[in-house]
Amino acid sequence: MKITMTRLEHGQQGSTFFKDEPGQAPVLELHNVPQSWLTMGTLAIKIALTLSEDKNDGCGFKTVRGQKSDPRGLRLRETNDRRYAKQNPIKGDYQAWVPVRRAASASGHYSIPLCKAMMLSRRYQLGKDILPDMAIAVLPLSYGAANSQQAVLSSRFVVMSKRQPSVLAAHRDPNAKPRQKRNGEMRMKRSDQIKALVSSNKQVVAQYKAQQSEIANLKRQNDSMVHLLHQLNDMAKLGQTTQSTDVLACFRICLGTTSTMHWMKKRATPDAPEQVSKKRRL
Repeated sequence: MKITMTRLEHGQQGSTFFKDEPGQAPVLELHNVPQSWLTMGTLAIKIALTLSEDKNDGCGFKTVRGQKSDPRGLRLRETNDRRYAKQNPIKGDYQAWVPVRRAASASGHYSIPLCKAMMLSRRYQLGKDILPDMAIAVLPLSYGAANSQQAVLSSRFVVMSKRQPSVLAAHRDPNAKPRQKRNGEMRMKRSDQIKALVSSNKQVVAQYKAQQSEIANLKRQNDSMVHLLHQLNDMAKLGQTTQSTDVLACFRICLGTTSTMHWMKKRATPDAPEQVSKKRRL
């Protein structure tokens, strides 16, 4: 029997799975599964992400565990698999293992889609320079702790986050030259990003203050216009009931009021540019 997992890349740490890189999720492939593992035409197994063998543990392995609410360190991707695992939890020493059920296959080949959300190997580094590798162990669901030595392991691999863009570009085209970015650097430093954010924030604050000042100015102009309209109404009422001399007085009131409003002065049209005075102010 042989167990393999897809999406493994060869890197400095050996076989590596980059869980945060885009692409398809990994698939656990089981080849040449013996007929003795089948029960009434069904293959019922349990799988776990293991670090190393541990005779002190009931299941015989030191397993990768998840959160307290879900101690299983390996998650299934298919909805039917997740539903079956939730309805048939494994308790005791095999609490971190995940049950899987498949219909019997004549070729002895089975596929188990997995989620990309695996624990990083760096979490179990414990101050060492080398990242600890992991392996997926498979056992029939009916086997207990006494048969843990019969578990079949996949090839060992390391779980990392993702590679740098320059490394991915080199894999696609080894002869390509590195692309220069801002200030001739391959990657913008975090301090440069913070400076850019601070500068952008200052521009937004200045723009906001200018808009608030313009709004306040427009409000003042609107109040002055309302006051002017009230005065014009009063002058119209006065002009209808008085002699011509009083009408002239009304015009004087109007001219005196509008002369204090600089924003009501006539301005040059777009076709005729406004003349700028060349006189110096003393």
